[in-house]
Amino acid sequence: MKLLNKYTAIICLFVAALTSCESPDLAEGRTDQVKGLLNVTIKIPDNPAEFTATKKGPYEEGEEITVKVPTTDEDPLDLTRLICTVSLEHNCYVETPLTGETDFTEPLKITVIDVQGNRHNNTIKILPTPPKTKFTKVWDKNAVELNIRQ
Repeated sequence: MKLLNKYTAIICLFVAALTSCESPDLAEGRTDQVKGLLNVTIKIPDNPAEFTATKKGPYEEGEEITVKVPTTDEDPLDLTRLICTVSLEHNCYVETPLTGETDFTEPLKITVIDVQGNRHNNTIKILPTPPKTKFTKVWDKNAVELNIRQ
């Protein structure tokens, strides 16, 4: 009798497992990756800092992407030697791969091809940005020039 109860319980569990499984509906859960370019990052060689675009992606067709990169008078930014990294949606790719250092003296035109084969054209522009504060050298000025009364 105990053996019959074990077999009955196993058969009931097996039937319950088979009938409780639901088949996935792949047509509803799938979304095509058609946005293409998601984000742009610029890096100066030999500098660990990374600078991202002023506006987060995804970007519209023909949109100009601006990246502000800091520069100073003592060490001006070299626009001919910047490393550009882009983030893309799954199964999208850049038509001309960005490898190594890139020249940004003129805005860079980039074409991303999405999963359906559509082309998305954008422009990446680097905007050298001076620091917000300005320091002046005052140690070699006298009291009159600094407007200090004695």
